[in-house]
Amino acid sequence: MDIVRIDGDGIGKEVMPPTVALLDRVTRGGINWIPARMGLECFEHCGDPLPQVTLDLVRTHKLAIKGPTTTPQGGGFQSVNVRLRRELDLYVGLRPAMSLGLPGRHERVNIHLFRENTEGLYDSTEALSLDGQSVTLTSHFTRRAMLRLARAAFLYARLFDLDTITYVDKQNIHKVWGRLYHGAFLEVAVEFPDISYNHRLVDAANMFLALSPESWGLIVTENMFGDILADHLAAIMGGLGVAPGANIGDEIFVAEAVHGSWPEKAGNGIANPTALMLSGAMLLEHMGEMELAGTIRNAIIRTLTEGDRTADLGGTLSTTEFAEAVLRRL
Repeated sequence: MDIVRIDGDGIGKEVMPPTVALLDRVTRGGINWIPARMGLECFEHCGDPLPQVTLDLVRTHKLAIKGPTTTPQGGGFQSVNVRLRRELDLYVGLRPAMSLGLPGRHERVNIHLFRENTEGLYDSTEALSLDGQSVTLTSHFTRRAMLRLARAAFLYARLFDLDTITYVDKQNIHKVWGRLYHGAFLEVAVEFPDISYNHRLVDAANMFLALSPESWGLIVTENMFGDILADHLAAIMGGLGVAPGANIGDEIFVAEAVHGSWPEKAGNGIANPTALMLSGAMLLEHMGEMELAGTIRNAIIRTLTEGDRTADLGGTLSTTEFAEAVLRRL
């Protein structure tokens, strides 16, 4: 199988090799890695942080795994991550949160967040008033976007035996947008009578996630709300260093580490590869390799619960040492 490999910038170059080694081990060398570039280093070499050749490779092979990237500063550059999602119409931002056996964390957590990736509060234009004293923000929401996001979420819930979906918005304030999006969600919900659904306002959802994350299954929400809730889920797991993610379209799946490239710490060998490793497990699941994905997750959980951890989790292991500890437990 062909998978596009985008190492990215900063610590991406440190967490990608152990992730590749892990995937190679569980698939017994069954992956043909297709190298591609994206981010600040790519810009410095070719003048574009997201060159057409990279987009074409992902379109051709449909599967990719991406390390963290840095967007060049100045010059009006759009976030390379946002540009990738829009260029490839990766309209689902999937962020799962699961219990990893870390001390002081919630147990029996299994939450899956579906975030709309292409429009909403993050797809806005800003207009500064003539006197410079106020700003008008114009955002764009479409019924089509929620219809396809909701359908993808219900299909995912059915595939992974999740019996409840919670739709999150701020309908008490954004009434017109709320009716449009919520109505589209409900239109899809009636097609899946085997799956129940709830409705929460985003502020209440944030509170209940903090109080009892074990009671949640799958969350569906708009772009900015999803970004905020996703970092809350990362905190429930143990931090961004262990939080996996993926961006998904109708045909394309891009697994990614959702943390930043951390350039000031790059080269010190202290980065936690867990987030990208778990993202690799998500990629295997998408390919139908459920058992292999489970093997990776179980090895990581055993490693963490038995005390082998990187510094961000209170341990002493380097990136390489942690990766070796995971490989020993396969």
